[in-house]
Amino acid sequence: MSGENGAWTKDTAPTKAQTQGIGKVTALNNTLVQRYGHGPIAGFMDSVGDFNFCTEYETLKLVICFNRANRKVTDGGGLIAELAVYQRDTLGYDYAKATANGDTLYVLQGRDENGLRSFRNSNKTVRLGETEEKLFANEDNEKQLQYMIDNQMTTEQVINTFSMKTDADSKDNLLGGVKYGFFTEYGGYHNHK
Repeated sequence: MSGENGAWTKDTAPTKAQTQGIGKVTALNNTLVQRYGHGPIAGFMDSVGDFNFCTEYETLKLVICFNRANRKVTDGGGLIAELAVYQRDTLGYDYAKATANGDTLYVLQGRDENGLRSFRNSNKTVRLGETEEKLFANEDNEKQLQYMIDNQMTTEQVINTFSMKTDADSKDNLLGGVKYGFFTEYGGYHNHK
């Protein structure tokens, strides 16, 4: 909250939740939404702990995913990294087009984990101790991205499908033997209006 002279002051409103996973959504509902009647408009994430809050709010217009380049198809950061590339390269999304389609725009921000540990002018990340840039954790991410492209999936379909835990040998597996997903329960894309 902003206090005197624009300085931030501590708020005593209880979040009543651990601020990770679904708890982050609960905390935002108990504070931001309750106070202002509106969900967040932007989010920043790097892993499954941020996935709920960065996918469930219809009010979200932009999410920046910091690319760790080690998030697999069994992690929210890996799925959003793939989705950011898919939205840009296949759906042709920019902010205006994503908004016009009622979607959140996901942007992948590459990092250099060496030296000054800075952001890069790229989606790719240079991992600590390495010199080669990397986009995804492994070929499973590429396979999942290719499935999105081949099946012309919507953002909602991507998130609601690939966030759900699916064993490699499941009859419902879409990737032919690749285990994917990280939730057994999920409210769904943009389920908070």
